[in-house]
Amino acid sequence: MLSKKLIVLLCLSLTILVCCKKSDNRQLSYWYVNADSFMTSDVRTDIGKAATHLVANSFENAFFLEFHLKDFPVNGSFLINCSLQNPAWVCFAITYHSKGYIASSNAYINAVAINGSYSYQLEPTWFYNETDHKDSVRVHGTFTQP
Repeated sequence: MLSKKLIVLLCLSLTILVCCKKSDNRQLSYWYVNADSFMTSDVRTDIGKAATHLVANSFENAFFLEFHLKDFPVNGSFLINCSLQNPAWVCFAITYHSKGYIASSNAYINAVAINGSYSYQLEPTWFYNETDHKDSVRVHGTFTQP
């Protein structure tokens, strides 16, 4: 049988462990695909010499943004187009139920800086399946740095 001292010590240890847990202060990205909603703070940023990426770390339901700039833009409107590496364009794709979708033509995403963070807002836009153009989804949301 456990002694009272050991029980108190275990309870005290658990209390300290729970109270000292770091809170997750990362910003949430949230988006909607048809009637389904998603949100995550599990987002990765990559900044390279010629491109920057904002990617949700999920294989089933995720997003991918690629700007052909040395840093993330904090304002402006960018045409969604993955065909060329143009600094005025953004390559933007989503994964929905493990299928890849890209935006239809003439779609834009808006960059916004809020309190030193950047986010990208997408108005309702049609995306189509890359392998089956008859399969399309309506997407909108806010995609934010972690």
